[in-house]
Amino acid sequence: MRSLLTACCVLLPALLAAQQLEPAQDLRRQIAGQIGQVEADFASENLVCASRFDVNTCLAEARARRKARIKPLQVRVQALDDELRQTRAQAQRDRSSVRKGELTAVDSRRSAMQTPVAAPRAPQLPRSAEQIWQEQHAKAAKQEQQALRSKEQLNLRQHQLEEQQSAARQRGEQRRREGKSAAAPLPLPDPADIAAAASAAPGLR
Repeated sequence: MRSLLTACCVLLPALLAAQQLEPAQDLRRQIAGQIGQVEADFASENLVCASRFDVNTCLAEARARRKARIKPLQVRVQALDDELRQTRAQAQRDRSSVRKGELTAVDSRRSAMQTPVAAPRAPQLPRSAEQIWQEQHAKAAKQEQQALRSKEQLNLRQHQLEEQQSAARQRGEQRRREGKSAAAPLPLPDPADIAAAASAAPGLR
């Protein structure tokens, strides 16, 4: 049924265009017959002019009469041709519009068939007191674990600082011991050595 309706919608513009074109085409055929009669009369006048003494004058008059008769007919033919072209173009646009509308409707139906239907969400039930207590207990346990990890990290950092300070003190004491050993005073001379040195001096004899 739908395909039949579509065919009717497509053919209707063509039928209307054909009804509009038929009178114009008939009129064009009548004008074409009149133009043919003008050409036939002009050919007869040419034969008559050929038997006259003033042939050129006769032919010029015949051409003028032909032009005066045929010019309006050619103008009407041109106007009818323009009208026929416009009517055919409008019919073509109407057919294209009908086809486009049908294709759009088919695409819309296809998209509607392919679009998944979202499943309804289950209603959210109110939480019980036990669920609330469990959530709070789990949250408190998580916070306690985080505090314990923070404390362990703090103790570890403090222990590392104490080790670094102890090592620094040991290095300082080691440097102080090494400095004292290098700058130790010379031993005092023995009295016997002093007397011997005095007796040996040249000015004390």
